[in-house]
Amino acid sequence: MEREEVPVVLAKLQFLRLAGNIVRFYEGILLEALPDLPERDRLAQEIWTVLRAQEDAVAFKEIGDSWNEEYSPAYQRDPRGALRQAIAAYDEVLRVWTPEEKPLEYAMTQNNLGTAYERLAAHEDPVANLKLAIGAYKEALHFYTPQAAPLDYAMTQNNLGNAYSELAAHEDPVANLKLAIGAYKEALHFYTPQAAPLDYAMTQNNLGNAYARLAAHEDPVANLKRAIGAYEEALRFYTPEVAPLRHAEVKQSLQELLQLACRLGLSLEDENLNFHTG
Repeated sequence: MEREEVPVVLAKLQFLRLAGNIVRFYEGILLEALPDLPERDRLAQEIWTVLRAQEDAVAFKEIGDSWNEEYSPAYQRDPRGALRQAIAAYDEVLRVWTPEEKPLEYAMTQNNLGTAYERLAAHEDPVANLKLAIGAYKEALHFYTPQAAPLDYAMTQNNLGNAYSELAAHEDPVANLKLAIGAYKEALHFYTPQAAPLDYAMTQNNLGNAYARLAAHEDPVANLKRAIGAYEEALRFYTPEVAPLRHAEVKQSLQELLQLACRLGLSLEDENLNFHTG
């Protein structure tokens, strides 16, 4: 395919975009229809160049979201390559969707960029990529404010907490776990049981995990209690009927902490514990 043919191909495939399938075209052509790798890479670059010239932020967002999806064919085949491609696509989006013109779309893209860097950290250069994820989430929060988008703000705070929690496994565990806990608590101001019960439960579970890990470094009794309280709160909404797998996972974490509390001689029955956020 020659470069001048690329716009014609894209024009013919507008019906796929209307059906939300432009990424299926991009992914299918690049991964399945062209067995010759050099030709496939050349076509990818040609399509990319045309979309960039058109400042087609929507197409780049769709490409980024698809290649950032853990169950996509591209991700399954080559996670590192897919995530790098997703990051490049989000960078293209951010050239067009500026905070001045599209603040919420900009924030959404920064959040998605953060998730791509966070996932890439599981495959390479974890500290650097987690710090890039944290930077992207923080940038998103300049525009995903509680006033403008409270649930998106909560989502991004939870993501920020996850990135700090993961970073704690590599450096400065106490400081990073405390930053994670602060982000989760902030998310819970807006992920309420009334507004988003399952997201509330998810964040309480994440909070419990962070407290449980912090207990290994300082104030073990108090942090164990806080972790147990967060798990108990998560289980109010992660019920066997609504979320059986999540219920089982949190129940297991809770049982393990209760056993640890018994080994430490911590009596829960004799104390009036706060079983929320500690």
